Amino acid sequence: VPGQGRSASAMASLLTGETERPWPGTYFVSELRRVQGQIFDAICTGNCGTADEIDATLAAFGLAFDVVVGTGSASAPLLDYPHDAASLEHGNAPRSPRPADCTLTELRAMAKELQSLLMRYPLAYGMMGEVLREDGLRWKDRPCRSTPGSLNRRLLRWRDSTMSLADSTLFTSSGIWVCPALEPLITLMSAMAIVIYGPFLVYNPSNAFFATGVLNGFLGFVAVAMLRWGHVARAKQLFVAAGMFFVIGWGILTPALRLTGDFSPGCAFCGWGGGIIFYALVAAPQFSFYYLWGGLSVVYILTSIVIFAHPESTAMAGTFTFLTVVIWLARINASAAANDLVAADSNAYEAIWRAKLAAPHTADDLAVLRISWTEAMSTAAGDGKVQPEMFGSIEVLFNACDRLHEVFLTKMRNVCDSNGGAFQHANVKSEVRALQKAVRSYGENWHRLTDINRCALVFVDFRQMATCLRAIAADPSIIVITMDDSKMRFDEGYDAAARSGGYRDIQLSVRIDTGWTRAQGFDQILCEVQLHVTEMWAHSQSTMGSAHRAYIQKRNMLGD
Repeated sequence: VPGQGRSASAMASLLTGETERPWPGTYFVSELRRVQGQIFDAICTGNCGTADEIDATLAAFGLAFDVVVGTGSASAPLLDYPHDAASLEHGNAPRSPRPADCTLTELRAMAKELQSLLMRYPLAYGMMGEVLREDGLRWKDRPCRSTPGSLNRRLLRWRDSTMSLADSTLFTSSGIWVCPALEPLITLMSAMAIVIYGPFLVYNPSNAFFATGVLNGFLGFVAVAMLRWGHVARAKQLFVAAGMFFVIGWGILTPALRLTGDFSPGCAFCGWGGGIIFYALVAAPQFSFYYLWGGLSVVYILTSIVIFAHPESTAMAGTFTFLTVVIWLARINASAAANDLVAADSNAYEAIWRAKLAAPHTADDLAVLRISWTEAMSTAAGDGKVQPEMFGSIEVLFNACDRLHEVFLTKMRNVCDSNGGAFQHANVKSEVRALQKAVRSYGENWHRLTDINRCALVFVDFRQMATCLRAIAADPSIIVITMDDSKMRFDEGYDAAARSGGYRDIQLSVRIDTGWTRAQGFDQILCEVQLHVTEMWAHSQSTMGSAHRAYIQKRNMLGD
């Protein structure tokens, strides 16, 4: 919990910017040792599960335990707190007495707390790694940004490996450029082009038809190399160049000079069609499926018609048309299956919503909430829901969000507690999900990631929520950004089943404007604040988050 264990004056100075936030300080290291010590002691009791269960529990939070713990007398030395002297040497109090037993659930809670601490300072991994090793722990799944430059490189090489053919990346905003099969596909097609057209070009080097095929084959291999090195922009330029060669070599020269005899008119369709498809995949990748499969089907059908249903072109037309239909049907089935995954939760949320509406005074409370929303939006800043351009890379943005996070959480916790809500802490958004969202939904424009810093405020009723919303809007250190009315989902006109899996909440984008954030240049960073009602929040977190896991699975299947 940010701020826990600090004096009120220390937290006040942190919020007002009178003192610089530690990075990381003695308090953080002390907390790290406290939590990791609890995990060490819990494992050493030998009663919180089997070795495999302990490993799986820690692995769920990116942790590993490297000390071999035996049983009986072999483990006795570990229970004598060998690290107490080291703790005292570092100025920390000795550990609290070892508990008699610890369940896996308690171990999971401690591992989650340790992960939350580690996520505050990824750049300080070198120091934190040394501290963790005192208790045989290791942060094995640490963020890319713990190694400078690594997150930027991962974005350049990002391929969405969580989706199959049925839930294809071809339907996302980045289309074919984040498809896992992109590089193998280009490699295969390039090799086929060189193998098929190369021998003919040797005997007829002046033939533009064969030369185009071989040239584009070599361009394909170069494009694969660019993709592997993370130079996606150059790979796209090579695609455009290959499209131009198709138009010139096959679309113009081949039919004009009749280089392939009776096939020349058909080659014209292939040249122009291929050139347009290659350019379209670069210019508007969100329509990759329609260009790649639908477009090729049309090209080969027209080619077959022009050259009077030649067996080879007819077979190609039939093959591409068949694959287009199969993939489209698979997409429809994936959409239906994704909706089925969340249908039960959607119905549960709808039942909760109807029960809330039927409760006494709910209509009046909702009216007050709508007024509070309207008032908040009327004074909100119309800056646009995008992160500032001053952050030159996604890694720089994440590092800034890491440093801002404790100030943001502390500020929102104070507002929430003052208005009777229950504050729900959240770590900085995971890099994997941020990259997914950037490439699936935002066309790789990571400046649109406005929920890297986020938290949830949970309220018993809508009037309480309205009071807190007014307090947020009135706080001079919290700048609310203008939001679309669809972000106020506690409205009967909002189709929650179709738009948010039945779930309803309020989503705000805010900036934290204090002396410290202005001095650091963090006052323009957008953060997300969610306002929830207790019953819906409780269901979303029930059975260890199964409702949210179903939503994530649906999101992955649809490529959202």
